[in-house]
Amino acid sequence: AAAVGSSSSGGGGAAAAGGGAGPPDAEWIDADLLLEKSDSEEFICALCLGVLVKAMTGCPGGHLFCKSCFTTALCKKSECPTCLHQIEDEHKLARIRAMDGVISRLPLRCPHAKGEHGKQAAEAGPLAAKRARLAPAGDMQVEALRNELRQGGLDSTGSKAELVARLQEDRKKVAGCRWIVKVGELSAHLTKCDWAPVKCLNQGCRKSLLRKDLAEHDATCGLQKVDCSHCNWAMERRLLVAHEDTCPVAEIECPNEG
Repeated sequence: AAAVGSSSSGGGGAAAAGGGAGPPDAEWIDADLLLEKSDSEEFICALCLGVLVKAMTGCPGGHLFCKSCFTTALCKKSECPTCLHQIEDEHKLARIRAMDGVISRLPLRCPHAKGEHGKQAAEAGPLAAKRARLAPAGDMQVEALRNELRQGGLDSTGSKAELVARLQEDRKKVAGCRWIVKVGELSAHLTKCDWAPVKCLNQGCRKSLLRKDLAEHDATCGLQKVDCSHCNWAMERRLLVAHEDTCPVAEIECPNEG
């Protein structure tokens, strides 16, 4: 039989299809980021092995795949990749929106829950790995704060404000994003995650860095456009000092005595 959905614009197993409610329109989501491991198998695409994005089925067995994974696979062979049931009519493909709703509420770690040099927090030890998945200290109950401080060998006495400050300071030793988000919130979080890799926006600068370091870099980037304090002419920062020394509208002292 001819391949089903040959006109689909699906982009392969790693990409998600767009539109609708449910999981985000994001690239492949690592299933290892899910916090609830015990029953996570039902939320995993059998093709890309990531979290289901826009869950879809097309066989009597109800086997689920990401929409883009499934439509791409059907362009090559018109059968369910799991049970090999023949699928000859693309109109029989069904989006499982109820599953999308369940998946969108699953908690997971940020993909950037790791160190600045790409090392997983787990490499810093089991306690560090656990802390990378914890809720913000300010949202924790007093007893939970004390328990974590005791596990780290720290003073667990004092008011809640003191415990929160002490824990926040200690957690800074573990690099990486510590936010816990829901799958449906992941795309929005990634647009502002401090630990996401970004590139300098100044034209000609090829510097790659973490979003949290962008403002500091921008303040000294030689390719950032700045204005001359005398003539307001915009130029790259690296040219500013030489320009201001010879700016034709800059005020200078008369060289004549008196």
